[in-house]
Amino acid sequence: MPSETLDYHRDIVMEYPIDDDPTYLQELYTLRFKRPVITGIVVGLAYIGNVAGPLIGGGLTQYATWRWCFWINLPIGGIASAIILLTAITRHQTKHVGFLELLSLLDLLGFSLLASAVIMILLVMHYGGSAYQWNSSVVIGLFCGCGVTTIAFVFWERRRKEKAMMPLLLLANRVVWSSSLVAGFMTSALLVHSYYLPIYFQAVKNMSPILSGMNLLPSILSQLLSSVLSGIYVSKTGYCLPPIILSGILVPIGSGILSLLGPDAAAAKWIGYQILLGLGRRVGLQMPVNAVQAILDPDLLPVGVSLIVFAQTFAGSITLTVANAIFNSRLRANISHLAPQVSVDIIISAGATDFRSVVPDRYLTQVLEAYSQALSAVFYLSAALAVMYLAFSWGIGRTDVRKEIST
Repeated sequence: MPSETLDYHRDIVMEYPIDDDPTYLQELYTLRFKRPVITGIVVGLAYIGNVAGPLIGGGLTQYATWRWCFWINLPIGGIASAIILLTAITRHQTKHVGFLELLSLLDLLGFSLLASAVIMILLVMHYGGSAYQWNSSVVIGLFCGCGVTTIAFVFWERRRKEKAMMPLLLLANRVVWSSSLVAGFMTSALLVHSYYLPIYFQAVKNMSPILSGMNLLPSILSQLLSSVLSGIYVSKTGYCLPPIILSGILVPIGSGILSLLGPDAAAAKWIGYQILLGLGRRVGLQMPVNAVQAILDPDLLPVGVSLIVFAQTFAGSITLTVANAIFNSRLRANISHLAPQVSVDIIISAGATDFRSVVPDRYLTQVLEAYSQALSAVFYLSAALAVMYLAFSWGIGRTDVRKEIST
């Protein structure tokens, strides 16, 4: 690296213990200023698994058993774990702690309170309106329990201060909380597409599981491309907000046109729609992590990134439950309206891939239209989620990942 470049980077990262060692400055440059493009490449490589996953999963489901989709994770996960354990990871601190001190740092009580609140709200979303009425004692009790446990968690985290699992001072940081919300809504929109597009191919288009997986390739490959390109863009410009705005524009458009897909939609339509949607879905997904990494000190980076991962996981779980409720309710209403002669319960019990065997041929067209309209309602949800993360993206602001440091 040229000496003038080293001087420039030395000036903008003065809060780090920098010396005049060119090797150290070279490593710092790689860490701080090439991180977005490296992250984009890593995420892009991870999406190679997304390319192979639907194909392998479809083949296992069609020619073996769907249970192999889970069992296959054991040997693959074991190999990945072994590689991670054998990889030397550079540590930014060398302090060693004892077992008892480690337990105090883990904030087990905070984790227990948070896990309890999350489990109760997920049970509410799962049982409410299906197994139990929304005004039932079970649902109301779970709501109250979730609220009380959440309040207790907040008070406990406030008492723990910097030792908390989720430090409230960190959550008060505008970039951190806005990045977490953006990541949560963005991942939720992605999961809706990933979950319900295969249902469209298998239920409405009557495709096999393996062919359904192959038909997702336009979306997955466009996501692979946009992931790498967005990482290169941020490494050059330093700004995370433009890719999020672009994503917030493309995803609602893509979700809206997906809602137009019907039983007779030509291949050119759903291929083109998926390409547009894939470009929008992935172009901004890594931006919240890049923004948080840019403004936090190294000691707080693991906590900040874990907050984003928690937001993605929690929001995704809630969203899929809501999407399933929307899909089932709209499917029931559509079948009752379009094909009142057939039993709604029998069709839903048969499932998206076997309902054709229980529907008389003269009513099949109406049932397919009912499925298509129910999927359209779910894709409207993904469009709304994209508008939500576009609205919260203002909090990230003009954060320059090359210069901004938390103070």
